[in-house]
Amino acid sequence: MTPVEFEGESYYTYLEIAEMFDIHVKTITKYVSEGRIKAKRFGRKKLVSGKSLKEFLEQNGNNSSRGGETD
Repeated sequence: MTPVEFEGESYYTYLEIAEMFDIHVKTITKYVSEGRIKAKRFGRKKLVSGKSLKEFLEQNGNNSSRGGETD
């Protein structure tokens, strides 16, 4: 899958992000609903910009797979 390009910015589906980090799509949905990841509506779909994803990773560390939990 390739990101959607709009106005010079890459946008990713929840499924693409979930596959990148080996987590469930519902986890991404939860993060968006909690405001931890910012999403933008495109018609019926909500997409996450590369910038928003980068901000989330910087705030939460790169160990965001498995919900950011550590062993």
